[in-house]
Amino acid sequence: MRIRKRLTLKEFHRNEDSYGSREPHLSKLEDSIAEIKEEQRKLSKNMKDIATSMKLGFEDIKKLHVVHTKRFGALDKEMRGLKHQVNNSIHVTRNVFPHSNIGAYGS
Repeated sequence: MRIRKRLTLKEFHRNEDSYGSREPHLSKLEDSIAEIKEEQRKLSKNMKDIATSMKLGFEDIKKLHVVHTKRFGALDKEMRGLKHQVNNSIHVTRNVFPHSNIGAYGS
C-alpha cells in the first residue's frame, strides 16, 4: 500500500510515497520563479520611482536655497544700508545738538 502526502514550502510541492521517492512539480517551481521575477520587476520600478522623486526633491531644494540665499543677501544689504543711514543721522544730530545724549543706548 502506498501512502502519499503533500508537503508545501513556499510554492514548492513534492509527493512522497512509502518508498521515499520524490517528484518535484516543475510547473509550480516555474510559476514561483515567474512570480518572483515579476515582483522583482515591480520592486525595481518602485526603487527607480523613489530615486527619481528624491532627485527631483533635491533639485527643488537646491533651487529654493539659491532663491533664499539671494533674498537673504538682498535683505542683509538693505539692513547694512539702513544701519549706515541711522549712524549718519545720529552723527548729524550730534553735530547739531552737541551737548545731548542722542544715540546713547539705554538712556
